[in-house]
Amino acid sequence: QLSAVAAIPVVLYSVWRLLQDPAPTRGTKSRTQLHYGPADRRRRKSVDGDDFPPPYPNGWYFLCASKDIGVGCLRSFFITGRELVAFRNAEGEVGVVSAFCAHQGVHIGHGGFVDGDGVRCPYHHWKFGTDGKLQHIPQLEDGGARDCDRDRNHLKSFPVTEDSGLIFCWVHADGEDPLAPALSASFLRPIKGAKLSWAASLRMEDFHMHVMEPSHNTVDWYHFKTVHHLLAAHWLNKLAPLYATYETQQARAMIYGSKNDNGSPVTDPQLLVFDQRVLSVKLFDHIALPSTFIPKVQQTSFCGPQNMATHLEIPVVGQFLMLLLMVPVAPFRTEMQLQAYSEKWWARPVAHILLWALRATLTQDREIWENKIMHKTRNSIKGDWSWTMYDKWLRQFYSPSSLTWSDDLSW
Repeated sequence: QLSAVAAIPVVLYSVWRLLQDPAPTRGTKSRTQLHYGPADRRRRKSVDGDDFPPPYPNGWYFLCASKDIGVGCLRSFFITGRELVAFRNAEGEVGVVSAFCAHQGVHIGHGGFVDGDGVRCPYHHWKFGTDGKLQHIPQLEDGGARDCDRDRNHLKSFPVTEDSGLIFCWVHADGEDPLAPALSASFLRPIKGAKLSWAASLRMEDFHMHVMEPSHNTVDWYHFKTVHHLLAAHWLNKLAPLYATYETQQARAMIYGSKNDNGSPVTDPQLLVFDQRVLSVKLFDHIALPSTFIPKVQQTSFCGPQNMATHLEIPVVGQFLMLLLMVPVAPFRTEMQLQAYSEKWWARPVAHILLWALRATLTQDREIWENKIMHKTRNSIKGDWSWTMYDKWLRQFYSPSSLTWSDDLSW
């Protein structure tokens, strides 16, 4: 009982630390010097030996929460270098199409409106369905029946899935259909399996990094001992209160020939599963905190490099799912959206704390992710996990038409 009572101020202090900037104020530059906004960030050209994959992998991309697009609502999005509009028609169906009208190139998101089962361009009121096909031209007596049959008059449409209060669209450089299984049966399965409900969300600043970086960490077990041995604090911070030790296992994937937790083969080619466990958390690296505060289960899954889900189970409090949904809007500029789901309604405040903890963990990596190159040939040493296997998993998300780098590309 004494240890539990003593742990209360420690936990409260740790929560306070989560709200602080993990970058230190001593021993290195401040965060305002380390990170630059879109307008004033210094630009540098690609350097010799820089071998990052193309900036936009094929796959499912998060657009917004379902509640943000009600019936009759039209919204504009810029993702993977593309201008898109999303709308919900009178039947409640969500459509995602190219933003520019096939007639005069007008942006439908600026002044356009939903009309019945489709959306109309503001300029001449051409109407398009959720599948992007032209449905009606008001200036023609027959509504433009012949013109509506011409492929050149249609808009490019993008497959949409709506699950657990979130809307995703499928983007593929060569127009291939979404891979099976569906997100609800794989990446988002813990939400329905554990009967989780939405608890919290958090929008972070854009990271000036390649979207592959978080999934790339699954191969690098040793950095948990260096970058993440302090909880919610920069590794150079001398006043950090909490020290953690971890146990990690090499990532699993279908392309690796791996198996699920129940022993069955992994069947979703998009998934990359990383098992990690917090062994201990100590106050100032000396006083161990009770195991009550330490997650019993922690498993992170990637659906493509851009979507990450961390499944946690904390004694007494229950299960949680933390989502990191990344959207590259330009080369080396990635939007970061966090979502949290909890098993018990009264545990939602804990979900908020976990979101801030995830934010702090990502910020620990940020300084490294934003200032690195990708070697064409990695200098592996004994004990390193297989970079080759990770590269093999990552390559499946690119196709012949994926955007490639040019020599003068800067970031």
